[in-house]
Amino acid sequence: MSASSTPTAPPIVCKWHMPESEWYEGVLAHWTSQVSADDNDGVLGGWAEVDVEDVRGSLKFAAECLGHEGLIKSPVPPHSVALDCGAGVGRVTKGVLVQLADRVHLVEVSDKLLSQAKENLRSHAERIKFERASLRDFTAAPAAYDLVWAQWVLGHLTDTDVVGLLARSREGLRPGGAIVVKDNTALPSDCDVGGTYLLDQENAAVIRSHAHFRSLFKLA
Repeated sequence: MSASSTPTAPPIVCKWHMPESEWYEGVLAHWTSQVSADDNDGVLGGWAEVDVEDVRGSLKFAAECLGHEGLIKSPVPPHSVALDCGAGVGRVTKGVLVQLADRVHLVEVSDKLLSQAKENLRSHAERIKFERASLRDFTAAPAAYDLVWAQWVLGHLTDTDVVGLLARSREGLRPGGAIVVKDNTALPSDCDVGGTYLLDQENAAVIRSHAHFRSLFKLA
């Protein structure tokens, strides 16, 4: 059988605790009508004060684990591109990714948040591509990115869509590229859905256990 006729593997489907259509209705309502776009407080669930320390920690991680030594003083690699998954008002792009990459592709599903991101990032506008898209459907172009960053966003996706997004993002990496997932985790004993995740109804999300995250990473 030739390579062109090799059947494509079926997508991986993971069990979810409720109909996925109902789940995403709640998620979309949360981000489009309930979350304020005025400042970081809205996208951080009332915890805007964590922004400074969060950015500092992300840059430290990049310096230590992604090879960005002398990060602040050195120019970013020319022609490098980062993808910001579920970017909200552009907080992570502004504080972190514009220091790690020459250009940033910012993807956000909410028109309201995307509009505010454009305002917040006006001084970097020539380096940023803004796109309104759902991470359920977004497909990275092959070999397009040096860095894919998904922070505090995978909790809004079902397990099936987390695996799908990560698999597509992997195809979008250039040689030597990396996918960074920065998220909250829960102890298995606190997870009320099969020991894999707990429901965070206030934020229309789930918080997964570390072990469950790892299992999804392996599937992707």
